[in-house]
Amino acid sequence: MLQSINDKFKGWVTWIIIIVVGAVFVLTGISYFFVSGGVSPQAVAKVGDAQISENSYRQMLQQNTSASGGDQKALAKKTLNQLVDQALLQQDAKKSGVSITQGAVSSAIFANPAFQDNGKYSAKKFDEIAQYYGGAGAIKSMIASNLLTSSILNPVIGSGFVLPAEQTAYIALEKQKRVIHYYTFDAKDYKKNVDVSDKALKAYYLSHKEHYHVPESAVISYVSLASTQFAQPDKVTTADIQSYYNQNKAFLTTAEMRSGVVVTIKKEAKDKDAIVTALEKGELLSPAQKKELTEKPIQNITAQDAKSYSDFILFQLTKASPVKELTENEYVVLKTISAPKPMSLEEASPVVRKILANRAAREKFNEVLTSMNNTQFKQVVSDNKLKVEKSKAFSMGDSSYGVEGNAKLQQSIFEHDKKQGFVTQGQSSGIIYRVDNINPAHTLAFADVKEKVKKAYVVEQSLALAKKEAQQVKDELNADKTPSGLSKGQNKTISRDDNLPEAILTAVFKAPKGQYEVVRDKEAFWVFSLTKVIKGKPSNQNTQALQNNYATIEANDYVQALHHEIPVEINQHILQTNG
Repeated sequence: MLQSINDKFKGWVTWIIIIVVGAVFVLTGISYFFVSGGVSPQAVAKVGDAQISENSYRQMLQQNTSASGGDQKALAKKTLNQLVDQALLQQDAKKSGVSITQGAVSSAIFANPAFQDNGKYSAKKFDEIAQYYGGAGAIKSMIASNLLTSSILNPVIGSGFVLPAEQTAYIALEKQKRVIHYYTFDAKDYKKNVDVSDKALKAYYLSHKEHYHVPESAVISYVSLASTQFAQPDKVTTADIQSYYNQNKAFLTTAEMRSGVVVTIKKEAKDKDAIVTALEKGELLSPAQKKELTEKPIQNITAQDAKSYSDFILFQLTKASPVKELTENEYVVLKTISAPKPMSLEEASPVVRKILANRAAREKFNEVLTSMNNTQFKQVVSDNKLKVEKSKAFSMGDSSYGVEGNAKLQQSIFEHDKKQGFVTQGQSSGIIYRVDNINPAHTLAFADVKEKVKKAYVVEQSLALAKKEAQQVKDELNADKTPSGLSKGQNKTISRDDNLPEAILTAVFKAPKGQYEVVRDKEAFWVFSLTKVIKGKPSNQNTQALQNNYATIEANDYVQALHHEIPVEINQHILQTNG
């Protein structure tokens, strides 16, 4: 059982456990198209009714590659599994009738540290991140997607329990120490034995030419556009405002206003339950109870004025449920609600002016964007007096911040061969662009990369020589021979908490006693033998690690069951095309 936990904890589902346990959501950039029929040519897979887009797959693969590197085929498989498993959980949630409200999404936004500044929600930070992910609508969709997934996983991972005997055995195993006798073979000691002749280097270059391949890249001139830059409130006439007011006066009302208080009950308070009950019932607190708490008033504000999480919670309360717990001893209490009232023409004028100005601005924004279909970039820029910027060189799959990392732009240029055009980012922003230069894909000449080739070649060959000698020494030691020229080995006591590479820890704690093994440690190899096992001492430590392991296994099993219930179709052609 313990070995099963140890093995399964390293499975695919660890990443999503972190999402559920560690935060409300993670900005993964995943999106789905929910359509009917088989797998479309533009999708990598179909999970139930959900199409997983090629763009989603490409973005996730890019993120996984940036985060961990390694074998591209293994990363591609891992990426597809992640997307399919999340889609399975989402399909299961929809099948179960689970839906995510706008209130839940807003709550997640206010609570997430990514959108906070000094512990408080920052609209500026939200806008900056939202723009990078394609606008507020796109990021809210991502949040809803992750909340939907969490709605299924939370009950599953929260149902685990640990028996006392298992806890004792697990902690004893985790605290176990092992003593090894080992020899090291460092690659740097073998560099002097590497042949670095031009012939050897050229042969290495020819067999690794893909490492020196430069993908197709582009440099563009572009203009970043937002509808707000076209707003001209001064051009809205009094007659326009009067007309709009007459047609929409039934909807022009003042905003609902609320007041409340954030109550913090002292930790040492003797009467906490009674205080909370009184707050919930709207009863007056006694002088003694008032001494047990502090109050921070929330003055009359509208929902639009809400800046902190407590402000937001104030607008989720009702007269029937006027209290909400924020933390263990902190509560938001609703005091008054001022209902909306019809606006007079004078009160409504600033609001209507803004509405009409924004409407005209969006129309102008859309006009400028779409005019790129019929007019040259230079003409559009000139007609609208726009400021042109120039990009850095970028390629397909570039994930840098800014215009260079825009996936839609990359697709338009490199896949659809468009020399100019526009790309939208949400409903109110976008870019128009012109391709100034395309640098074709090419392989760098040997002379241009000779020093890079030499460095890579020496590293590879010295590692190979170090590994070869380590393997030879291991074989001789296991045959009870004494290798010639072998320096005296070292002894080392290792625990699971040691700051050593995972490969070393895994090899040491799986090794049988008395048998020499070889394991890589960065740029060196160890030849080691387990000489002693020191049993761990059981203790009454926190069981969170074990609970997490059980949660992982339960979630893993749950998703495997979904694989048997919900059909999954993979578009092998598009995956092979993506490499």
